[in-house]
Amino acid sequence: MEKLPFTFKHEHHYYEFSKSRTALMRWCLVIAAALIGGVAGILAVLVAQFLMGMGGEEGAAKHGINSNQASRLGGVVIFSFLLMTLIWHVLVVQSVSIGADLAAILLAASGFFLIGLFEDLKGVLSANVRFVTMLITMAVFLFLAPQFILHHSGIGWMDEYILAFAPVGIAFTLFGVVFYVNAFNTADGANGLISGICIFTVLSLFQQGMGEEGAVALMLGIGCLIFWLFNVTVGRIFMGDGGAYFLGAILALFLIWMVNEGKADVWYLLCLTAYPHIDLLFSMIRRKAAGGSMFDADNGHFHNLLYRRLATFAAIKKHANTFTGLMVSVCFAGVPLALYQLNPQLSWVLVYGLLWVVYALVWWQLKRAA
Repeated sequence: MEKLPFTFKHEHHYYEFSKSRTALMRWCLVIAAALIGGVAGILAVLVAQFLMGMGGEEGAAKHGINSNQASRLGGVVIFSFLLMTLIWHVLVVQSVSIGADLAAILLAASGFFLIGLFEDLKGVLSANVRFVTMLITMAVFLFLAPQFILHHSGIGWMDEYILAFAPVGIAFTLFGVVFYVNAFNTADGANGLISGICIFTVLSLFQQGMGEEGAVALMLGIGCLIFWLFNVTVGRIFMGDGGAYFLGAILALFLIWMVNEGKADVWYLLCLTAYPHIDLLFSMIRRKAAGGSMFDADNGHFHNLLYRRLATFAAIKKHANTFTGLMVSVCFAGVPLALYQLNPQLSWVLVYGLLWVVYALVWWQLKRAA
């Protein structure tokens, strides 16, 4: 189809006036962002587009599934949307107030976002440097906001023998949050996977009666939905380290706050965010069992194997990346949310155990078929 002669002359142009179906889809997505998120939705997309000119590209060879050149600045869409929506609701219309706990969560998560964003733009930080920087960031946060030290999990033996001792509780919280952040980043390997999990999780958090925290969680979910639309349809923009770190940190801190306040069953919260931490723990175990380092990156993750299997079917080969993300997010986060609607009093520790079993069995079958 012949293109019209006028385009945006920019090295990293994102849109062009043409009759191509891709360009039309992108404009439709901008309109969708406006309908879902209003002015903040449009501005978030424009901010991400502006930053694309500063770097943040991911080559086809770097990503375990993607085969096209893409941007790693999708997290900017989510962060910018949440920031601008908060400014509007807190400062302009004053419909939301931010208490000390919520402010602490937002500031800490923003710190993690900046670490990831710097890596997305410059790509100069080693994994060890990022890990140490995260530990320092989290340690400063716990020093300034000790109320976020996990002290009540609802798990008898953990509360009595681990969290009862302050130094152990601090270390558990410190390394637990950093682990969660890295788990979200590791699992960000397919279109719509992490953003889909976050959408399901924030919907559940909003149901728990969180007050102002619930309102912010809903804003976060809308930002994830805007990103999700671009990610699963265009596939040329990824969450990046900034987005994965931000979502991992803010959800981990929300979960700690809810557990400490006794607002939700810890096992239900673990079910909602099961895939990232199950995938990372399982990967560390299998690498060690194979005689390698637990921390070496590879393409043996559940979503990598599922993608390879789906790509063998001609009917969906072109969209195997997106199908992978949708299947994982629905099965590991959507199903627990649906089960909660049917019966909130389920044995969530049993459900959590079943998710581990499903992961291990399906991974084994996919590995055999690879």
